[in-house]
Amino acid sequence: MLVPFHIFFNLSVRDMKLGGNFQLKWMGIKIASRELVPSKKEPSEIKDGGKKETEEKEESKGFNLDESKQFLQLAWKALPHLKPILTGFIHSLNLENLILRMELGFESSVDTEFLTGFLWAVAAILKPLPNLQMEVIPVFDGKSVSGDISAHINLRLFRISYEILRALSHKSVRSMLIYILRRRSSKNSEGRNGNGIFKGFKKNSGNRTT
Repeated sequence: MLVPFHIFFNLSVRDMKLGGNFQLKWMGIKIASRELVPSKKEPSEIKDGGKKETEEKEESKGFNLDESKQFLQLAWKALPHLKPILTGFIHSLNLENLILRMELGFESSVDTEFLTGFLWAVAAILKPLPNLQMEVIPVFDGKSVSGDISAHINLRLFRISYEILRALSHKSVRSMLIYILRRRSSKNSEGRNGNGIFKGFKKNSGNRTT
């Protein structure tokens, strides 16, 4: 927990198309890596996605107002003990570097000059900060909006873990977590009973008895 995690984040915009990647490393070992480019769905995936959406809508119909009120009451009581976790997370972050490069161009050269001058002023204000770099390039021969953002962030888990343990020592936080776990286990059990392997067997047995 004393050794920080290293988070690398790259994001690029080209012709209104978004792309990038995310990496998580610890002691030089890559723990997680993911591409941020949206994948194109195949027709079969679209059909399956439509079925999943209808199933989610059917599940959302079972919204219980009393349960939501009970959860909000528990969360409100636990909120003062959860705030230190958020502050601990913020203080555990350390920005190693942030690089921003932009290319801007509009149909009107006046608009391009105005916005570019404003961003240059912002870059001049941020220039004394060694961890931040900002570059803005005007494009006068056409309409263009593109850019790249790369960030390197360190995250230490010692303070976050300490604040989580402190929060768990309070009854209100434990009550909220127990309520969430019970609700999830009850929903899982209902789903298993509704779609279990003996579902058809029960129907057939019921028809035989009649």
